[in-house]
Amino acid sequence: MAWRFATAPLLLVLAGCMEGQKPEPLPRASEPVPVKKPVPLDPKEQTARLHVHLLNRAVEDYRRDFREYPADLDALARPPGMKRPYVAVDVLKDPWGTPFHYDPRGARNKGAWPDIWTDGPPGQGGRTIGNWMPIDD
Repeated sequence: MAWRFATAPLLLVLAGCMEGQKPEPLPRASEPVPVKKPVPLDPKEQTARLHVHLLNRAVEDYRRDFREYPADLDALARPPGMKRPYVAVDVLKDPWGTPFHYDPRGARNKGAWPDIWTDGPPGQGGRTIGNWMPIDD
């Protein structure tokens, strides 16, 4: 029963910390707990996010092999020499048929690696999807 003596000082400390504070009421079991549900992404947006991150990985693989980032994304599908492609040609376009944007200076990634992004659906003011964003955002 030594644990009773060890917890008693802890309870006194906790009670002292809460002195003068009104405890919040506990929710009743019958009250529903509010749950924030994620907004489902459009399947094309999900595909765009996946392709951005695939391209990001391919750019890093290219850098590992050639000791520099590619000048453009086309180099990933048609690397110099007899090297196999890092990505298929169709991955170079977003789901809306527009080529992905590429900035080897990586301004949005604070120069750590190149920026790769899409502007989303054309003409709809879509959301930008880039490799500086978390994949599950």
